[in-house]
Amino acid sequence: MANVLYDFGWEAWGIRPFVGLGVGVNRVSTDTVGRLRATPAVSLVADDSSTKFAAQAIAGLAWAVGDRANIDLTYRYLTGDAAFDSSVAGAGAIPFGEWTGDYDQSHTVTLGLRYAFGAEPAAPRRPRPRRRRPRRLPAAPPPPPPPPAKPAARQFVVYFDWDRSDLTAEARSVVTQAANYAKSGAPTRILIVGHTDTSGAPAYNLGLSNRRSRTVADALVAQGVNGGVIALDGKGETALAKATADGVREPLNRRATIDINF
Repeated sequence: MANVLYDFGWEAWGIRPFVGLGVGVNRVSTDTVGRLRATPAVSLVADDSSTKFAAQAIAGLAWAVGDRANIDLTYRYLTGDAAFDSSVAGAGAIPFGEWTGDYDQSHTVTLGLRYAFGAEPAAPRRPRPRRRRPRRLPAAPPPPPPPPAKPAARQFVVYFDWDRSDLTAEARSVVTQAANYAKSGAPTRILIVGHTDTSGAPAYNLGLSNRRSRTVADALVAQGVNGGVIALDGKGETALAKATADGVREPLNRRATIDINF
């Protein structure tokens, strides 16, 4: 028999029903002796086999015992035709004719193991991800130190002797202080302004104030100050530190100011 089975998609407790149909051939053998008459003794003999078309209906329950194996409890009902030749024994084995009929009383219940060779294997069980310890991150580096504070703007005053533009010892000390302060940062502008008192002619005093600012600038450059940021000016007797009458020799007015800006 060639059978086609259909497994239902639902199951309970691992048991799944199925149905099927089958077609093929059925071979039935018979060895029958029947008495026709007692006196004289005559018997009917049928010793033959019949191979005919047959069909069957199938129903059952499948219990899954593995990924591909099932234990099947199966019921089959087979039906078909049968035909047997017969003869009369005791009278020279005379042919008696053909006996025909339906073979439809085959009820079969079987218990068997069914293995599906072409079935797909069950999906592998997904492993549970392993819990990882959180990785300790390295400590953050300390923040960089803040940039040094920019020095504040500052003014230095250099004093001169009367009618002189050279530096005294005290004036050189002030210039050194100014040079060190300028080199402590990066000054953007150094303004040197020369001044005089009211003694002497105004035109002469203007030239004297310019010479005093130049002397101070040269002394700063000699001590390492950037000459590119130095600007010079001379006010003569027009911007007095201490107001006096014309012709007065006032030491506070004989000066040069150094303004350092960052």
